[in-house]
Amino acid sequence: MIPKRGWLSRNDAAAALDVSVQQFDRKYAPLAGQDGQQKIDGRLYFRIRSIIDGLLAEKSTDPAATDPLLTGGPDSPALERYRTARAESAEIDVSERKRETVTFALLWPVLERFSGLIRRGGETLQHRFGTDAATVFNDALDEAERVIRTERERENG
Repeated sequence: MIPKRGWLSRNDAAAALDVSVQQFDRKYAPLAGQDGQQKIDGRLYFRIRSIIDGLLAEKSTDPAATDPLLTGGPDSPALERYRTARAESAEIDVSERKRETVTFALLWPVLERFSGLIRRGGETLQHRFGTDAATVFNDALDEAERVIRTERERENG
């Protein structure tokens, strides 16, 4: 039986998070919780969304409790800019928790894996329809990878 979409084997989940299997077992597997783990044909799978939610829950704290500058005091233009930046950062965190956005850092390993799977499909095209079909397919995939790489570099500054 094949796991549902969003479920990865232990090895694939570790690779997607760019950590060793031992690091995954220690730090990330417990974040999945009982509902985020399932055995299929004796092999353990993890729901990647449960792990991401667990990471976000670990990081979430009340900003006012950790940053006294957010609770008041004398106002200045610099302080107002600081408060605005912190509010925008909090909005991004909420957006990530609501699954409205995802960072390239989390998405990149998955995109690389999918790219490899899609390239194998291109090999099948080449065997069935010839080199020209595979060339068109690979050129389009190369362009998609360039766009993704450019966006990743832009995000990393």
